[in-house]
Amino acid sequence: MNHITIRAAGIDDCETLAAMIGALLTEHATAVPDDLAAALCRDGFGATPRFEALIAMRRGESLAMTLYYPVYRPSLRGHGLFMEDLYVRSQARRLGIGRALMSRLARLAKSRGCVYIEWCVEARNQAAGKFYAAAGADRDEGMVVCQIKGAALDALALDALALDALALDALALDALALDALALDALALYTMANEEGSGGC
Repeated sequence: MNHITIRAAGIDDCETLAAMIGALLTEHATAVPDDLAAALCRDGFGATPRFEALIAMRRGESLAMTLYYPVYRPSLRGHGLFMEDLYVRSQARRLGIGRALMSRLARLAKSRGCVYIEWCVEARNQAAGKFYAAAGADRDEGMVVCQIKGAALDALALDALALDALALDALALDALALDALALDALALYTMANEEGSGGC
């Protein structure tokens, strides 16, 4: 690991991050999104950053990266960092660079008062499993990663609109009921006055 430096990624690193994330996705037979670099620039370095990243370099060459963001787990009674991606270029593997990135991320987490770092790993990726176990990671075999995206996400959001409409209808019915009660009270009041007048 001669002359390895680790630094925070900036907006000028979006192409580099996109290249390494793309390589990681390709290794896992996952399609690489179009305009990934533009999305990273928008979401990581815009007005409201959604993630941060660290880059490991040697003599001006980017060798590895990790991308992370804050999370909160009530069961752990505190906040932490979720490590979305950890990637080391093939020519730089087994040199301790991945461990160095995780160590820097752990130091960053501690400085922010985090009580854990969390990530997902494919069950079939035995090499990654051994690497993380060697770093001291616990493995929760009972957890399954779930996602809602695309058309399913759109449909679920429409359910919320339907519920909002039902709530508005209920409010309208309540208002009509109140109007009806008010009219009933006015009618009773008028009848009582009329009866009282007839007796004078």
